[in-house]
Amino acid sequence: MTMSIAPSGWATKQKRWAVAIAAALTLVIAVWLLHRQQQRAFAERTHCVGNLVQIRLAKSVCQEDLGLAVGDPIPNNALDKHLPKAAAQFRCPIGGTYLVGNVGITPKCSYTNVCHTYRFDWTKLRLERRAWTHSLEQ
Repeated sequence: MTMSIAPSGWATKQKRWAVAIAAALTLVIAVWLLHRQQQRAFAERTHCVGNLVQIRLAKSVCQEDLGLAVGDPIPNNALDKHLPKAAAQFRCPIGGTYLVGNVGITPKCSYTNVCHTYRFDWTKLRLERRAWTHSLEQ
């Protein structure tokens, strides 16, 4: 009587299923991590652009209050009374600094990298990518 040490058909199927399940779980975790990273980057970008909008509005109020012409510099502490917190405390969540600029010039963030978000368009059956910057000029 000879004994075979080769795996039976059932054991081979179990191994294949185990590998398939492990690969599927790895794919699901990778997609979930990518989605979380995109959400975080988009939230940081949205926070930064919100700060830029508040700075732009404060600049326009300063222009009206002080009677400044386009291109005139804004006095150092003039923005502080029109912003909910001091202009020095406004910070980009990624570490950029805000360039307020003169009257009539859009404020900018020094962070220049681009974040991308992806979504699957089911009507066209393709993956679409959108680029986001820390800017009001988009």
